Amino acid sequence: MEENNVQTKLHEKKWFLPVLFVVIILSNIIGVAIMMAMPMFTFKMGGALMSKTTSSEKAEKINLKELKLGSKLGRLPKGNKGQISSNNEKELILNIPNITPKDYEEYIKQCRKNFNIDERLVSGSFEAYDKDNYRLMLEYYEQRKTLKIYVISPRKNPEIKWPNTELAKTIPEIKSKSGIVGRTNQKELQLTIQNTTKADFAEYIERCKAAGYNLNSDQKEDSYFAKDAQGNTLSLKYRSGREMSIIVIKRTAITSSNNKENQVNKVSTNNAVAPNDATNSTTNNTISNSANNNNINKSIPNNIVKQENNL
Repeated sequence: MEENNVQTKLHEKKWFLPVLFVVIILSNIIGVAIMMAMPMFTFKMGGALMSKTTSSEKAEKINLKELKLGSKLGRLPKGNKGQISSNNEKELILNIPNITPKDYEEYIKQCRKNFNIDERLVSGSFEAYDKDNYRLMLEYYEQRKTLKIYVISPRKNPEIKWPNTELAKTIPEIKSKSGIVGRTNQKELQLTIQNTTKADFAEYIERCKAAGYNLNSDQKEDSYFAKDAQGNTLSLKYRSGREMSIIVIKRTAITSSNNKENQVNKVSTNNAVAPNDATNSTTNNTISNSANNNNINKSIPNNIVKQENNL
């Protein structure tokens, strides 16, 4: 009996290590499989959650009449469905999902009915202004099939008073009085004028030409540079948002050091005697003096001779 027990214990010890080794290997395999399966499960769960969220967001309807700046948009693509990111008097931001490239192009055509000033169209982006200077921006993300819509209110600045400086009098006043007055002094004038169309900008250039700013001119579609007969410089630039900048710089008289030296030299030359003239005058004086001395010497012997003959 004791021998059988000993053999049984030895037999159990003999199989213990192989079984333990197999268990360890299987546990590692199972652990690796679980680790590999977790990201896929998480991704699927996250995708399911995102799809649920997106679907729920798609279901949200937008009533433009209830939005602060909603009246600026005639309609929305895809049946007035999307998300509202911002809604106040300064800006309106909407996210419209599930938009195809064709939907995006058609919506641009729709927006052009009201927003058709200073238009800028590049790949995936559209920007324009309406007659009241409200700004519309469209950003299209083709991979996500999402359209982002911005409506931005114009900046409201008080009406400016045209400056009463000498430089301001050299240029004509502009139609719009809305803007910002920058520098106004005797040397420089800076103005930013709002509510100015490109047609107004082109007309103002012609008025400045008639006022005398037509020398050394350089004119482009959105800028104009010229000088007048007095040397004053005018710079006009048209900016997006129907803004125009006006800069007038007065000519500065520059007196070079050479001119000053020339003036000093002229004065000194007129007052001074030339070296040759001085030498000549000295020589002449010396010759005249010596001649006088000779005459004196000649007269002395003659007188002495006469006195001796009398004796």
